[in-house]
Amino acid sequence: MNQRTEFINSIRPHSDLEFYSNIICDGISFVELRLFFKSGAISSMYFKTAEDILKYIERNKHINIYVGVNPRHEPGRKFNSVAYIRNIVFDVEHKQNKPELFISGEPTEYAKKLLRTIDYLDKYMLDRYNISLSAIVTSGRGMHAYFTLSDKLPTKDYKTKYKHWYKSICEHINTQSPEHESIKCDVMCSDFTRILGSPGTMNIKYPEQPMRQVIYLNTNTDNRIKDILDRYKNIEYKPAIKSLVGSRYDEETIFSSPEFRVFEHSPIPGTSINNRLRLALRLLMARDRLRNHEEVAQRISELGLPYKEMNFVERDYPDYKYSENLLNHYVLDNFEWATDTGFKLPYKLKEEEDIKKYIKCIKPNTDKEFVVDLKITNIPELLSEIKMFNNTFNKKTGSKIELYTKALEKSVSEAIKNDKLKAFVYENDLINRLKFLM
Repeated sequence: MNQRTEFINSIRPHSDLEFYSNIICDGISFVELRLFFKSGAISSMYFKTAEDILKYIERNKHINIYVGVNPRHEPGRKFNSVAYIRNIVFDVEHKQNKPELFISGEPTEYAKKLLRTIDYLDKYMLDRYNISLSAIVTSGRGMHAYFTLSDKLPTKDYKTKYKHWYKSICEHINTQSPEHESIKCDVMCSDFTRILGSPGTMNIKYPEQPMRQVIYLNTNTDNRIKDILDRYKNIEYKPAIKSLVGSRYDEETIFSSPEFRVFEHSPIPGTSINNRLRLALRLLMARDRLRNHEEVAQRISELGLPYKEMNFVERDYPDYKYSENLLNHYVLDNFEWATDTGFKLPYKLKEEEDIKKYIKCIKPNTDKEFVVDLKITNIPELLSEIKMFNNTFNKKTGSKIELYTKALEKSVSEAIKNDKLKAFVYENDLINRLKFLM
């Protein structure tokens, strides 16, 4: 049994070279450095030695740089590029707004809470699994706890078991640690392709631009998890099949949501960071209690859009709640873009829900025609003219309201003077969906 090292009262800066040499590099595989430029551009560089990594970092300190915590057998960002599991890393941070870690060189009370949590994590890992802490890195306003492994586990064979085991540790820490009410371990760091802030670089997201530092290092660990994971039964992950409307998403299926997939349809109109679309996605994630904010932010930036944090603190948006209408309204407001990119309305319109209130009273009539002088150039006009037509020409027969649907479809179709609007209405079957609107 390893002897636990008390580090909480003796943190100090350690050599970046020693960290990269012993924790990140194996001398054979590739290490990814991912660069996030202020312009929103993203680039990946690949190195095999700690010396080359540090030379590159020294020349590019003005760029926000992240490092892949597991080596790649080939240059690439995807799961299949990861050679094996080298590091178990826990991202320890505040559950809400993250204060500064150091003021005038001294750790703040927030930093001490993080260290107490890592101290508890270190003891739990040693007592339960005989695994010792290898390094602590300040990420800017959080800390990363590294447990470097001696056995090389193939990612494909252990992916599901590892995620299950990793999440069980996070759940324990997030409910049992002495600071669990305010400090958490982010479960999304179980991802083998995970990139985290590179020691020796500045975190430019915060006003003070804190330097990412190695504040604890133990290169004499002999951590092994193969036997631990082999004791787990084979676990098959089968995501629930969900209907699109009103569905509930998890950390994997969120990338199939319309609120995320809209970012794939470039170029997107609006501001450079598209606040409306990002807010819709953040509200959806908040509704479903998802925590993979950084992964979502990076996936959006990989689609060629500027990087922006996707964290959501409900108290910052007390008047906002998720609604399918957020994305629907964006698409309706930008129907020309939707026509050009092929992005269809993802959800039922509010007006379609209104029709349900009286649909049983409607009796479609397709025989009669009317000559109507209409001119439609946008979506509000479309809705207004459908309502006006039905309210002008509807006829009551007993308990039924008789609507002239064929005449409506002909009149409205001929009245649309904007070719892209006509294509949008056709692609989304809008006249048929709204023909009973009054």
